[in-house]
Amino acid sequence: IEPVAHQGRKLPHASDKRYVNANSSHPCQQRHAGQATDEGTQRADHRALQQEEPHDLPALHAQGGEHAHFARALEFSPNYSDLYRWHAQQLRDIGELEAGLSIAERAVALDPNFAINHSILAQLNGQNGRMDEAIRGHERALELAPESAFILDQMANFYMNAGDFGRANVAARRAYALSPGYGLALLYASISYYQLGDFEGFRRWAALADRSGENIWAYFITALEFQSEGDHDQSIGEFRQLLDSWRDCWQCVQQIAVDHMNRGQPESLLNLVETYYPEMMDENPEVSTVTVELVGPVYWSMQEIGRPEQAEKLLGAGMRVVASHPRIAIGRNAVGIADVTMHLARGDRQFALEALTNAVESGWRDRIELQSLAEAIGDEPEYQAAMQVIEADSANQLAWLAEQERLGNVPPFPE
Repeated sequence: IEPVAHQGRKLPHASDKRYVNANSSHPCQQRHAGQATDEGTQRADHRALQQEEPHDLPALHAQGGEHAHFARALEFSPNYSDLYRWHAQQLRDIGELEAGLSIAERAVALDPNFAINHSILAQLNGQNGRMDEAIRGHERALELAPESAFILDQMANFYMNAGDFGRANVAARRAYALSPGYGLALLYASISYYQLGDFEGFRRWAALADRSGENIWAYFITALEFQSEGDHDQSIGEFRQLLDSWRDCWQCVQQIAVDHMNRGQPESLLNLVETYYPEMMDENPEVSTVTVELVGPVYWSMQEIGRPEQAEKLLGAGMRVVASHPRIAIGRNAVGIADVTMHLARGDRQFALEALTNAVESGWRDRIELQSLAEAIGDEPEYQAAMQVIEADSANQLAWLAEQERLGNVPPFPE
């Protein structure tokens, strides 16, 4: 997603290997702006607006991107669709998803032929759990910009979070074919195979990752490659390297935290969380959808070092997040099976198994996350039933993907 304010900077093309996920707050992940316009698929005036800050506004929306600044800027230009799109992104990033949705709808109403407007609206629909509307929005964005790697990347991201890994694979491979070296497309192409249980396909695509450049996702892919081979220590080492260069890598913090828990290192785990998410350690802890999956490990650590009251407060905050957000949604507004790990940390095994069954019945299909619970509950019938559902879905999706390849609807593996 393009940054809130360009400040006159030129925006790189998707072929820049530093391109990464538009759903993150990491600076490298705000460089998708102008992808569709660079490819000549959008209006000329939008191309100009994507390249530099417009001179007719007092750069009010550049002052931190706060709500008041957007409101003031919209007083000057109430029909400027880019402002509504930027504002929608800002509201999304601070968790105001319903408000962001209405603002994104306004952006589309003002400029219905601009693909990125539809893409942002689709993201917010997905983050609000409105999956059918999200699918229609992504399809409309692709109709308007069929050769945009950015739009295809957003579709892949959506389908990954929806558990439709076959379609995510197709969208990611199309994006990669349009922009070879596109790190995030490579990530989705490889991990979709992992989620489908095709580890040969995963390793084949993972081998394309180039760590010699600035593509931070190469480290993530390599970490999962070690994980798929059972080399846990090497995998954690890769996550640590990635976290050193990308502080906002919540997946890295989660993997390292679980490693500390498995090794019986509560102090190290709490030091890690204090460094990256200090709000979880407050007297009145704060938990978001980004940090909710850390609640279980942190709860365990607090209990281990004799802070039970704080641990219970944290658990309560985590459970409230689970109760108020969908299990499945685009981006980090989904809670997945965070409640399963919280129940396990508290010793409520039966509640954990019931939560896992509920997650699977709700459509949750994360093989990687489920496998992380194998040591704790792998011998339970509920775990085995969940894996059987995932395996059956994977077989169907792999068959569909093979048919798409046979029909020539998917770019071949890059030679």
